[in-house]
Order: sequence, then structure tokens, then C-alpha cells
Amino acid sequence: MKTILRLVPFALLWLAACNRSEKPKEAETKDTSSAFRTDTVELRNFEEELQFTGQVSFDEKKVDKIFPIVSGTVLEVKADLGAYVKKGQVLATLQSGDVSDFLKDQNTAKANYDIAKRNSENVEQLYKTKFSSENDLVNARKQLEIASSELERSNQVLKLYGGAGNGKQPTFTVKAPENGFVVEKNVNADMQIRPDNSAPLFTVSDLTDVWVLINIYESDIRS
Repeated sequence: MKTILRLVPFALLWLAACNRSEKPKEAETKDTSSAFRTDTVELRNFEEELQFTGQVSFDEKKVDKIFPIVSGTVLEVKADLGAYVKKGQVLATLQSGDVSDFLKDQNTAKANYDIAKRNSENVEQLYKTKFSSENDLVNARKQLEIASSELERSNQVLKLYGGAGNGKQPTFTVKAPENGFVVEKNVNADMQIRPDNSAPLFTVSDLTDVWVLINIYESDIRS
């Protein structure tokens, strides 16, 4: 009996040494300052039924909002709410005074280019027959280069704004930037449009993936 009592203190010391030799636990690195917490959706047995309010929305990463970049009057709307549209498809046409100015600039640039080109050709012929100086030829070619750059600029501006002239009135076409569904429409025929409108004319979204936004009370979130 005495032998057993002597072994007990040694056993206790051995257990204490083992406890001290255990590897210390790593410090908690979880971010507790964030107001949001993420979790993984998984299949579990039914425990409790909770009802929440919410909405199904389109994926904000796959949505295009189309704002007007010119002012004018809506002539025709060719896409309804919920319609599927393809990239480049015309959604609406506008009669625009802005486009009229762009067309005027393009016509002026085209006329100046034609004049500069004809003058350059004439001076080059005169230079070959010694009736014009080399300086005159250089200046004529320089004017042609300037006129060509101005014509290219006016063409790019008109292309950027989607302007076109049908012989009667200048029009601006609103086109779909990508394939998708028209999930928002704020335009009708005969509506007056300004480029500073805060609401988009159309919103086009790819509905392959959608977002489900649910309003959950904090008390219903498991800790």
C-alpha cells in the first residue's frame, strides 16, 4: 500500500509534464471586425422553418444600362420589356438636332477634303511642268493632310453617336451593347430625351445567372 502511494505523485508529475509539452494552440485569426460573415450552403436535415422577404434580381456583373448621349424626340421603340435582344440590334430611334450638327460638320469636312485634294493634284501637275514651286506643292499636300484628318474626325464622331441621315431627318439609333433581356425600359414614342437624363432608356441583362436578395433579421442568424 505504501508503494502505491509513492507512485501517485510521480504519475501526477508525469501527466503535468505531458500537458506542458503539448503544442500551443494557434492564435485566433478570424476577422471579427467585419460586419458581414460568409458561409457555405450545404444540405441539412429540416430543423426549423423561417420565412423572409426578398427579391430576385439580375446579376449586376452582367448588366448594361443604356443612357442617351444626344437629345431629341423618340420616333420609334423597337424593343419591349422582357424581350430578348442581340448585340447591335436597334432598340429605338430618335430624331436629334445634335446628329444634324454632326452631319453638317461631316458634309463640310467632306467638301473641304475634296477641294484640298483637287488643289493638291493641280499644284502637283504645275510643279511637274515647272509652273509651280516646290513650296507650293508642300503647302498643298499639307492642306490635304489637314482636310483628311478633319474628315476622319467627323466620320468617327458621327459613328460614335450612331447618327445617320435618311434624306429627310437626322436620326440617332439606340442599339443593344450585348445579348440579353430587356429588364428595364423607360422610353416611349414621342418622348423628349435629354442627354442628362438620370434614368437609363433601357437596361439589358444576361439572365443566365440571377441574384436572390433576402432580408434576414440578425436574430435569425445562427452564431
